[in-house]
Amino acid sequence: MPKDAPGSAERRGLRHSIRTFLNHIAGYGDILMQEAEDSGEAELCGIYDRIRGGALELRESAIPCFLAPEEGGPAKEARESYEKRVYASLFDIIALVQTARRRILDGHIQRFLPDTDKILEAANCIVEIFEERIEGGLPFVEREEGEQASPSDEAQFSLPPAPRSGRILVVDDNLFNRELLSRHLERQGHVVCQASDGTEALALLREAPFDVLVLDVMMPGMNGYQLLERLKSDEKLKDLYVIVISALDDTKSIARCIQLGAEDYLPREFEPVILKARIESCLEKKSLKDKEQLYVAAVMETERRLRAELQEGAAYVRGLLPPRLDRPGLKTDWLFIPSLSLGGDVFGYHAIEGGRLALYLIDVSGH
Repeated sequence: MPKDAPGSAERRGLRHSIRTFLNHIAGYGDILMQEAEDSGEAELCGIYDRIRGGALELRESAIPCFLAPEEGGPAKEARESYEKRVYASLFDIIALVQTARRRILDGHIQRFLPDTDKILEAANCIVEIFEERIEGGLPFVEREEGEQASPSDEAQFSLPPAPRSGRILVVDDNLFNRELLSRHLERQGHVVCQASDGTEALALLREAPFDVLVLDVMMPGMNGYQLLERLKSDEKLKDLYVIVISALDDTKSIARCIQLGAEDYLPREFEPVILKARIESCLEKKSLKDKEQLYVAAVMETERRLRAELQEGAAYVRGLLPPRLDRPGLKTDWLFIPSLSLGGDVFGYHAIEGGRLALYLIDVSGH
């Protein structure tokens, strides 16, 4: 297997960090845009829409891959122009956030403030990453050969409510990722709980029922692979539907998750409509499985009751039969074999005057 070029692992980590922060900005911008629209705050709605669009624009076409100095890069003039363009986009987002904060404080609508501050925090983290690279004299290029662009700004994040609600557990060690996923799912009408690692997730799953588990792979302690193994070996949890969302996009990771029992695997930068469709599919399958189990249980209960009624009927018929006789010169015996259908035949005997025995056999079936 070929080794990575010097610094390539670091560049992948930085690229992943920047995209993660941009996902947070776009995600919170989308949530706040919808909440502002629901509240009739048209000005705020427009600001958050521009914030979301700026983050998606950066994520798709402006955020570079990082190259070590010895690997080459654009000319100094082009690099400086590129750096200015990225900085301008980032500070446009920060300026929009500050505008939103002023509008929130002036309008006394503080409920928007915590998530707005999360956008500001994510944007400042990206700025710090860029400043560290520039101060270290490390150049940028826009995209490595063969790297695919992320979903475009044309993708719409606003989704209608799900046709059926479910109980969903989101498991991710990244707080921002958990909250973003949870907020999107809650807006679709689902009940959402969160866990920061596999151990906490197992404890929650054993306390209360869930319909779908949304799982990250790379977590400290018990990772996603290990949690999948534990779930599928647990008789009570093995049928839980699991959707894996991970920054790992290699085929080996995908195949391993599917082999361990995951229902689906999505990359971290997915279209929200895809996750919505996957969860709806899982809830539909669970609904059908639950109905099937209820039907099977009803059939088994009917069979049990019928068997009990037949036993009671057989006991009643045996109670109608005469006792066996065993006296000098006289002995009676009979054999009772229940049939599959009800009949009306009966027989009996008893002593009468003169030491005689009366016998009768009545066949009334069909008469």
